[in-house]
Amino acid sequence: MKDIRAKALADAKKAGYDIEALQVAGAHTDRATTEGYIKQREVPVSTVRLKLPAA
Repeated sequence: MKDIRAKALADAKKAGYDIEALQVAGAHTDRATTEGYIKQREVPVSTVRLKLPAA
């Protein structure tokens, strides 16, 4: 359940919602809790495309 909440908050942040709105939506009394949920889901993704030989 916690992972679904983290994904929803991270997706909402990417969509442009501010941290205060996300804190209310997550029912968090502490901003750091909201930021922790978001940080759990932010994983860097490479834009490098590799061409692998055909088998």
